[in-house]
Amino acid sequence: MLKYGYQGYKEKARKILTAQKEIRKALTQDKDFKVTSIHDSPIISFSSPTVNAIAICELMSKKHNWQISKLQKPPGAHLAITDANQESW
Repeated sequence: MLKYGYQGYKEKARKILTAQKEIRKALTQDKDFKVTSIHDSPIISFSSPTVNAIAICELMSKKHNWQISKLQKPPGAHLAITDANQESW
């Protein structure tokens, strides 16, 4: 709060939540993915019946330097949108 102030903090939060909504929308519209998180926090979990979600994690790590947590049962991913990655997607 001291570095960015109330308005700066609010703007960062807005950008993070906007990125989450855009990513959620893109995943929801793609028939190969299933969004498994049901909340409006900056965290998105997804799996896929047709695509290897673990391979997607690896690809996004290499291509965009994202740190995506891998999940199992069912195989999937858990992405936390932060100030550091909200603009890179």
